[in-house]
Amino acid sequence: MIKDNVEIIRCKDKKEASEKALELLSKAVDKDTLLFLSGGTSPDLLYQLIARDKKLRPGAIALIDERYGLPMHENSNEKMIENTGLVRHLNNEGIPYFKILKEDNMDIVAEQYEQTIQKLFKKFPKKLAVMGIGSDGHTAGIKPGLDYDHSRWVVAYDDINGPFGKRITLTFEALNEVNEFIIIVFGENKRAILEKMFQEQDIKSLPAAFYAKNSAKVIILTDINLDS
Repeated sequence: MIKDNVEIIRCKDKKEASEKALELLSKAVDKDTLLFLSGGTSPDLLYQLIARDKKLRPGAIALIDERYGLPMHENSNEKMIENTGLVRHLNNEGIPYFKILKEDNMDIVAEQYEQTIQKLFKKFPKKLAVMGIGSDGHTAGIKPGLDYDHSRWVVAYDDINGPFGKRITLTFEALNEVNEFIIIVFGENKRAILEKMFQEQDIKSLPAAFYAKNSAKVIILTDINLDS
């Protein structure tokens, strides 16, 4: 059953979803907002639109998760966001932008980013996140079955021989502090996950179920018709 705090908006394609997401962000985001951005292929067009529009001015922007490696490595989320032109807009407007990667040990990088996140959470009364959901049910960098220290807000792990590789991510404990999520989900390969996440699912085995169990406002932009 879909909860009252969840709204699903059907969009014909990613362009329409990205335009709608920008509209939602424009209404919700102001100088008191900490805006979290995720990587992947779902939000890249949205970031391009924000850069072109030049009107969105959050108090700060921070990354949700990252593929570990040297700063700006080819598969990093920060590299993808840089390529959309968004960072240029942030620099021009003087909007603080907090990336994850540094030339240091993965666990140390995670600890340092956690300290940054804790300070940002204290500073900004509003927290909003742009998220995606994988066809395996992962969200942020939280993979299905991930074991971690639940006192932590940022963790690092190595998915040896798995698709996630070395990853640094905000945890559910950090995501619990977010007031609103805008989730972009496209493709029939994600239908089963969208259906399952609104059933009684354990968030460890299906991380996307977090949004159905959370009390924050959740807006899902998707081309999937859950009634069919």
